Amino acid sequence: MCDLWMQTLESSVAPGDIPAQIEFAFAALANERKAETTLKLYNSGSFFDPRAIPKADDPVIAKLVTPYRRVIVESHPRFLGERCLRFRDHLAQPLEVAIGLETVHPQALEALNKEMTLDDF
Repeated sequence: MCDLWMQTLESSVAPGDIPAQIEFAFAALANERKAETTLKLYNSGSFFDPRAIPKADDPVIAKLVTPYRRVIVESHPRFLGERCLRFRDHLAQPLEVAIGLETVHPQALEALNKEMTLDDF
């Protein structure tokens, strides 16, 4: 079961922090990067939540991920909308969005505190 919501920050992320983290990771993995690989950008929140990843960082992130053939982000379904489409348009490759749904049981889904319903999914 996804418990990432338990690690979510109480405060917003500052513009530039996420691109800096991506650049740090790329530098550390420089010998591992290949154009034919898949890049998953997962955080402890939702990729399109402006408190988790500032909107101003979208074009910078899109440019950073250019070498990858596939880019996958994770997002809560309630954050999917215009921003998601704009981010997709910045990318050189197709955007894939993962949405976690651990159960279809309504009471269990509510207990997971994902703040989503099956209709949201």
